[in-house]
Amino acid sequence: MAELRFIDDFPVKGVRFIDISPKLADKNDFAKIIDEMSAKVPENADYIIAPESRGYIFGTAIANKLNIGFVPIRKPRKTSR
Repeated sequence: MAELRFIDDFPVKGVRFIDISPKLADKNDFAKIIDEMSAKVPENADYIIAPESRGYIFGTAIANKLNIGFVPIRKPRKTSR
């Protein structure tokens, strides 16, 4: 089983980034994650809607598994400098 990686102070000081790449790279872990998330989707769902970045990764896989549509959504701007 792959382990998550934690990176302190990334992308800015005080933030702890969780790297999910090891879970995505492990076919068994990724399949288990998709199975568990798919089990929570109501049977009458027509679409999976997910926010960008990680949501696209999981949302498309869940939609594919359930043979339903996928709708990507954008997050509002996270930074305004």
